[in-house]
Amino acid sequence: MNYSTIDIEIQASGIAYLTLNRKDKRNAINQTMIEELRAGIDALSVDNAVRVVILRGEGRYFCSGADLNWMQEQMGKTREQRVAGARGFAEMLAALNSMPKFTIAMAYGHAFGGGIGLLACCDTVMVAEETMMRLSETHLGLIPATISPYLMAKLGESGMRQLAISGPLIDPEHAVTLGLASSVHHFDQIYNTARYHASQALKAAPGASAVTKKLIADLAPRPEFDVIEHTANLLADQWETAEAQAGVGAFLSKSDAPWAPAD
Repeated sequence: MNYSTIDIEIQASGIAYLTLNRKDKRNAINQTMIEELRAGIDALSVDNAVRVVILRGEGRYFCSGADLNWMQEQMGKTREQRVAGARGFAEMLAALNSMPKFTIAMAYGHAFGGGIGLLACCDTVMVAEETMMRLSETHLGLIPATISPYLMAKLGESGMRQLAISGPLIDPEHAVTLGLASSVHHFDQIYNTARYHASQALKAAPGASAVTKKLIADLAPRPEFDVIEHTANLLADQWETAEAQAGVGAFLSKSDAPWAPAD
């Protein structure tokens, strides 16, 4: 399959690189990327030659979150179309979260909003020093709906209260403390470190690894279909609000949102 917003490279070793490739948009997630990520995840999941998947972003940024132009487009659609768009994002996250491979995420530059959702769906997350991280949805009049099941699993209620309600910037060390990230590395070393962890994962039997990952999912709280559908509906409803329209519009016009305090 030819992709326009992602790249997939499968090496003979069994390591696959899944790369977000909208470098000029800081790898922001739009409708095409959602669809291509889902297709790529599905293909890698059933490829017996793939043992480990490393998720990364092209350039010096991992992912700046959902593309706000895409968000703005959703606001002008019917509710059924909005729910379908949100559901597609939710189902892509579910596919990544349940992927029967060992997944490693490399975060650097920016990891905002939906980008943090991608991190929460991976088995281990390596963050470069000085990475800026934020659940930025409420600053835009939005909510972290479809990513919330995976964030709850990683952060718990306490961590979600800290990050999701007010949307503070957090540093990589704080991300490790909260359980969102596994370790912090210098940007120039994060690639080699990910390769090392991938090489260690290759020493585990592929079948046993896949069953163990499913076992962990079976024992842990997990988002059922109704939860995924509920979050998709919540996001679709929020796209319709005056707050969301004002917040996204303010960001795109590089002005302050109406609720932001004056400097």
